Order: sequence, then C-alpha cells, then structure tokens
Amino acid sequence: IVAGFFLILTVIWAVAKDALTNRLRLIAYGIIKKSQERKAEEKSGAVRDLMDQTRTTMSENNRRLAETR
Repeated sequence: IVAGFFLILTVIWAVAKDALTNRLRLIAYGIIKKSQERKAEEKSGAVRDLMDQTRTTMSENNRRLAETR
C-alpha cells in the first residue's frame, strides 16, 4: 500500500513537474513585480514630497527677499 502510494505520487510528480514549475515561476514573478512597483511608487512619492518642500522653501525665501527690498 505504501509503495503504491509513493508510486502514484512519483507518477503525478513526473507528469505535472513542468506545469508546477511554470506555475511557481509565474507566482514568484508576480510577487517580485508587485514589490518592485511598490518600491517605485514609494520613490516617486518621496521625490514629489522633496520637490514640494523645495518649492515651498524657495517661495518663502523669495517672499523674504522681496520684503527686505
């Protein structure tokens, strides 16, 4: 019974090996792609925040400069 069970498992593994490998690759690729997209979005947000801070600082400096004239 045990040998038959392992024989069945071996046959299933041999038949489904390529399909299973491809499925696992697709899952891993999807996970990696989502992670990279999330990191890219975080970087974009950080750049936008820095640009906004720079614009604000420059506006304040220009306003102060105009007030001193």
